[in-house]
Amino acid sequence: MKFPIQYKNGNVKITLHSDGTKIRTFTGEPMPEFPESIDLKITNKCDINCPYCHESSLPGARGGNIYRIIQELETLPPVGIELAIGGGNPGSHPDLIFLLETLKKRNFICNITLHREHAWRIEDFILQDLVHGIGISGAKVPEFLWNNVIYHFIAGINNIEDIEPFKKILVLGFKNLGRGKKCNQEKIKKNLDRWYKYIPMYFKEKIISFDNLAIEQLGIKRFFTDEGWKYFYMGDDGQFSMYIDGVRGEFAISSTSKKRVSWNETSIINFFQKEFLWTKNLKNF
Repeated sequence: MKFPIQYKNGNVKITLHSDGTKIRTFTGEPMPEFPESIDLKITNKCDINCPYCHESSLPGARGGNIYRIIQELETLPPVGIELAIGGGNPGSHPDLIFLLETLKKRNFICNITLHREHAWRIEDFILQDLVHGIGISGAKVPEFLWNNVIYHFIAGINNIEDIEPFKKILVLGFKNLGRGKKCNQEKIKKNLDRWYKYIPMYFKEKIISFDNLAIEQLGIKRFFTDEGWKYFYMGDDGQFSMYIDGVRGEFAISSTSKKRVSWNETSIINFFQKEFLWTKNLKNF
């Protein structure tokens, strides 16, 4: 797919550049008609057994029905919607390449997250132009030199010093779900407090992005003016994005949301539009 990518979503114009920069322009209140990015879980199978895994993934867990996942995604316009494919270990799914090839033909921009122990497939994904960005978790040194690799760290689990060898970083918030509930919560809180205190030290020397949970837990908004925040912040969960659990066949506004809807009951677009209006009304309440 050639960049920059431009398309209209309701009254919102999206421009997406090859380095991941996204620009939205709109008049009045944004009223998107479909999600511009989707967090997609395709399997709960993983052999790493991380003690904090919020999905409680296991080596013998099952994968999602890739054909049904594709069927759902094909209801969306082929304009350049971003997909963040994860698990479990998405690399363990036997139909992963078929999924990526099919979604490429539909002009989806696929990104994938892998643990460093599973990252041996990176070169295949990139050389075949099947993924645009690759997230690596559990890294100890910058092992992968591809420009579109970003290293993932969990505030509350990883020590903030762990990010020092890395240039391009995504900080994720700690999810008190799954096996995460069994973690030492006092230790998690102390770790988060250190991230909260020391994260500004790294702003000038690294390229750092945050998921919405990390933004909340680390108080990232305190470092921005109101105008700067409007430029930096990519929107609340459910405003421009959503989550699909392809294993259980459910839609939600995020992976942490307890409100789930079966994909047998509604479509992606209908779900998104309903939840967008609900989230918007709740915010204005």
